[in-house]
Amino acid sequence: QELDGVMFHTYLTDLFDFLYLKGFYKWQKHQLDEELCNLNYIKHYAFKKYHMFLTVEPSDDVPEVIPAALMNHSALEATSSDIATTLKSSLTTYWEYEQKVAKEYKALAEEAEGTDKDIICELHKEVCEEITKLEQMIMKLQSTNYNSLHIQLLSNELCEKFK
Repeated sequence: QELDGVMFHTYLTDLFDFLYLKGFYKWQKHQLDEELCNLNYIKHYAFKKYHMFLTVEPSDDVPEVIPAALMNHSALEATSSDIATTLKSSLTTYWEYEQKVAKEYKALAEEAEGTDKDIICELHKEVCEEITKLEQMIMKLQSTNYNSLHIQLLSNELCEKFK
């Protein structure tokens, strides 16, 4: 699950970097760093406790967030409408992905015991907090119908928050 999160946030980081949404890029870079830290912690914990093999593979269940229409095009060709549509779509996909992850952690926590359960519950809590912040961001953007000026203002706010 954590490797999927690393891959997913890498895609979002690439997308926002491509669209020159610097604040959104920094936000997703922060999320990517957290996912990578969690992945390394879980691998270390699992290797130490369960003597697991070194292979950790993605599940092929990572949603694609980069629209095909942007492939093989320059970022200079992206209109403000393209950026707004892409941002709306990517944030919706992000929300759906995190909802799925939260359900999976909840199911895992119900089966786990002891330290395993504590770790999974902490990961579930982090995902739920991420969902709440994401929902607040989506509602802000929806209230302005993903207005270009508001997107840039929000991007600037994110730049300040994630330096």
